[in-house]
Amino acid sequence: MTILARLQTATGPDRALDAAIAVHLGWEQRDDWWHSPDGISTLTQCPYFTGSIDAAASLFSGGYVLDCRRIPPVVHLAGRTVGHAGATPALALCIAWAAENTDVK
Repeated sequence: MTILARLQTATGPDRALDAAIAVHLGWEQRDDWWHSPDGISTLTQCPYFTGSIDAAASLFSGGYVLDCRRIPPVVHLAGRTVGHAGATPALALCIAWAAENTDVK
């Protein structure tokens, strides 16, 4: 199952999905530490992409609108008319990221 498909069926934060996203982004786990692709950050755990709006928002360099008035929450990316919904705001952001990046497996 692809990362996108797993995100679309997730109902809440999922550490296995967080790790899959981190690995896709170039994070490496060595000696019980997670090392960022730029070599600047070293963490004991990979970022909480599926559980933290801040971590999920770090996936984007461009603009987006997160509409939490809707259930489920919807993300609209700048210049796009189609929204991406997820069970939580963080998952909606992750789904939008995965849907817009065709290289995400």
